[in-house]
Amino acid sequence: MPEGTTLAGQALDDPFAWALDQAALLRRGAALAVSGRGALGDFLEAWAAELLATVRSQIVNLLAHAAKVATTRNPGVIGHWRSECVEFHDKLVDLYRPSMRDKIDLDMLWRRAQRKAFASFEDHGEPRPRLPARCPIALDDLLEEALDLDRLVDSFRN
Repeated sequence: MPEGTTLAGQALDDPFAWALDQAALLRRGAALAVSGRGALGDFLEAWAAELLATVRSQIVNLLAHAAKVATTRNPGVIGHWRSECVEFHDKLVDLYRPSMRDKIDLDMLWRRAQRKAFASFEDHGEPRPRLPARCPIALDDLLEEALDLDRLVDSFRN
């Protein structure tokens, strides 16, 4: 459901929550003027899951690249990785919806980000960086419209 859409006069500001609600209504057999309710419910649920997966992916990429900026010994790649952080953050802010919060395990996503950073360093002949065991930054900080990239990068330095 595109942002800004209304249905029966109700604003739909959170398409993720809308899709999950619609899927639940359809599965309960709610009286909707739609044929193939099961298929539509499956579609809406899959769409919502894909949106959530995209948000999680942006978080992983943002964390991994910020960690690489913080720990690389190769100054020639820092600018590129910082630019990538900005791109990942912009996509994250665009796609994130409040109803996703309880489905985002930041420490699990941090472990994925660490694996990505470790693999990148190994691929480029850099020593494995020392990174915090737990994600050192809160989800709310990652979602700030005006992300302080220097603060984010500093949070990964020991």
